[in-house]
Amino acid sequence: MTSSMSASPPYFTAQRDGPTRPVFDWAAMMSGAKAHPTWSPAEAFFALLFVAAVCDNEIRPTEQEALAGIVHRSRMLKALSERDLVALNERVRGKLEGDPEAALQHICEALPPDVRLPAFAHALDIMLADGELAQPEAATLNAMVAHLRLAAEDVDRVAGVLAMKNRA
Repeated sequence: MTSSMSASPPYFTAQRDGPTRPVFDWAAMMSGAKAHPTWSPAEAFFALLFVAAVCDNEIRPTEQEALAGIVHRSRMLKALSERDLVALNERVRGKLEGDPEAALQHICEALPPDVRLPAFAHALDIMLADGELAQPEAATLNAMVAHLRLAAEDVDRVAGVLAMKNRA
């Protein structure tokens, strides 16, 4: 992952540009009607994590484990039963139809301001879980930074800590 926080966006660039083995077809899922504009904070939080996991059309086992760990630890989601999590997943996937940029914008706007930076940190952690940052992941991160209206110094701090964490 390359981060250039002192410069203007894009903040992130890909480490690998090559083709990936599609496991989840993000582009196909996003074709169709416009994104649903109404998200609860819990739905938006889960959706942001879900987008982080699938934006490169591939969910690697390490990304899946990171997503599951965050879902089970987060204050917003850990109280949900397994059945409630399945229902949340179905609602989120149903709302993620249409224009991917509009969907991401709606998700980011629905997050309370005090949750935006931690949600971004979790999303970045999921994307870095496999040790690589693919081009679609970098593009999604840059869009998240813009839609969440995050300060460059906050993005730099989070990216630095997570890059250090993932080296160990």
